[in-house]
Amino acid sequence: MKTAGVFYIALLLMVGLFFNGSLAEDYTRSQLPAGAKMRLGKGSVNDIAFSRDGTRFAVATTIGIWMYEARTGEAIALLTGHKRPVKAVAFSLDGRSLTSAAADGETRLWDATTGELRSVLTEATDLVDRGMVALSSDGTRLATGNMGRTVRLWHLGDSAQKPIVMNMEGSIKALVLSPDGRILANSNMPYHPYHSETPPVENFRLQVWDTSTQNMLFSLTGDAPQIYALAFSPDGKTLVGLDTDESAQLWDVGTGNSRFIIKGKGDEMSPQTLAFSADSKHIAISDVDGKVGLWEITEAAQSSPRQEFRVHDESVHALAFSPDGKTLLTASESGTLRVWDTTTGNQRFTITEHIGPMLCLTFSETDGALTSINSPEIWLASPFQRQQWDIRTGDRLSTVFLALDYPSEISPDGSTVLTDRPDGALDLWDTHTKRIRSRLKADQKDMSGRYIVFSLDGKMLAYIGDDRAIYMWKNNQSAWRRFFAGLPLGRSLFASDPHFKFKRRKTESTGALTFSVDGKILAHTGTLPRTVNTIIQLYSTETGEILSTFKVLTERLDSLVFSPDSKKLAGGNQEAIYLWNASTGAQLAVCTPERLGGKRTLIFSPDSSILISAVGGTVVEFPVGTVRGRSGGWITGATSIYGGGTIQLWDASTGALLSTHEGHTDHVQTLAFSKDEKTLATGSADGTILLWDWETLKKVNIR
Repeated sequence: MKTAGVFYIALLLMVGLFFNGSLAEDYTRSQLPAGAKMRLGKGSVNDIAFSRDGTRFAVATTIGIWMYEARTGEAIALLTGHKRPVKAVAFSLDGRSLTSAAADGETRLWDATTGELRSVLTEATDLVDRGMVALSSDGTRLATGNMGRTVRLWHLGDSAQKPIVMNMEGSIKALVLSPDGRILANSNMPYHPYHSETPPVENFRLQVWDTSTQNMLFSLTGDAPQIYALAFSPDGKTLVGLDTDESAQLWDVGTGNSRFIIKGKGDEMSPQTLAFSADSKHIAISDVDGKVGLWEITEAAQSSPRQEFRVHDESVHALAFSPDGKTLLTASESGTLRVWDTTTGNQRFTITEHIGPMLCLTFSETDGALTSINSPEIWLASPFQRQQWDIRTGDRLSTVFLALDYPSEISPDGSTVLTDRPDGALDLWDTHTKRIRSRLKADQKDMSGRYIVFSLDGKMLAYIGDDRAIYMWKNNQSAWRRFFAGLPLGRSLFASDPHFKFKRRKTESTGALTFSVDGKILAHTGTLPRTVNTIIQLYSTETGEILSTFKVLTERLDSLVFSPDSKKLAGGNQEAIYLWNASTGAQLAVCTPERLGGKRTLIFSPDSSILISAVGGTVVEFPVGTVRGRSGGWITGATSIYGGGTIQLWDASTGALLSTHEGHTDHVQTLAFSKDEKTLATGSADGTILLWDWETLKKVNIR
């Protein structure tokens, strides 16, 4: 290596350490929000870009942009500031600046050497749908898609320019810009009659546009197969689309003619990804099994890849070639980045901790370890991981992969996963042994709209069936059954038949379920259709009798939780959080968040004096005349599963807001207190866990 190159890398490392402390040595304590003492996980990977000289690569994640040294994989810097997950990154042609685009449409320009923020190119719009963001590889153009099937085109070099608005013929699945930003391509979801009152004459699978004139250059119609991934070659001459059957079709951008098709397996597979080499002569395509094939781009379709090698044990969702084509970087669903030699197929190094959304957190009895369940998706999906962390060092102690069909609920301690069976029964899987612990007779034919909940100790389970009744199971404490099932004596089994069946009015819509901390009470909410008449009923889990019933004038409650002393009950919906006296049903207070949100995650402090809340997604209110629906009318608002990221502390007696704490870029899905009551853990859809000092948070007061 030349002396100048060595000096350049050394300079980058020194700059990275200057701005981020000992980032390379301990990322867990870098750039923490006030009150937090550790971060676990680096965030999910959305995009990867190599610098023009190939010495570094940038990884766009849900919490910011990680800069890595390409030769060793050492972390140089973490660039933060975006309020939402970063979806795309691109280095400038001279390599001196880096452009990043977030899921809310905000675009930032960074100094690629120092990590300093130069400017905010476009402000957040809050209208971006599903992180539908496309950035040209030269960093000059941006395209964002929203819930109204509208695409906005931005020229990032002109701060005074208003975006060009384009209305698409369908629900956008994938969006991509050519390297120079002059051409936009989008694939659409197929239309179904129940989706629209006035479906279009043609169902466009693919549309290719001139961004200057907004004229359609060419299109592809039909219902199947759906195109879920698109990419332009670096020379801008070829567009490739990856179908649901894993076939890749290549089009000549100038003529719109199909060049050839790389045949896939013909199966309906989970969405994978693809990437071009810098010379536009090769393409990498991943499959659901974690293999990547390297194909030569020629006029004659190849029957097999030039090279194929297994890069991960699970599917790959991000790929990037180095400028010289000798290195391929892959990112898997499990959060592992691997760097490969494209000539030999040998692995050069591995980067870990880029993991998916957190679904469940629980502390060990000694508080030395934290167990997390996370998934590649925001909702439960297959596969997912059970991980253990040392909360003193931040090290990952163990990782267990669980590939289960139709997982739908996790016990609070993370030891049990409930899965649906085609016959309507429910299977309980032990996450330690990966074996079925119990099979419950549920007769659950319709899985939509149902509610399932475990007790805090995992020894009871309740769910609402098709007949609107509430079924509850208790564990079987027979030691010999545990022994012959191969389970430790401390683990529990459930009998197949429910212990209790609580009747409720069939006219009520399904609401939230929760057990009291001691497991003696089961609470349920139900709302009469098209009304704000919500009923809360408390049942005894020991006798099955109704303990009390009280009414609340509010819409359906999607969350419900008891205080540790069982004296208070809190419930929330998108508008507010309500606090009641659990014995009398008297309303104690109403907590009114500043912004509407989706399902709320709630937990009381150990002493029951403070309620902590997190919002599941956001409700976006659209200005009139900005977002048009499929039927032609204007959409004034929509609920998204994305967004949020803050936690709020409320006085559990008065409902007064005590403090708000920002730290995550996506909504918090799980909350847990350590057994010594000194640490609050928040697990987010951004793929990270924050450990907060509870004494510090309690002292912050905004009043």
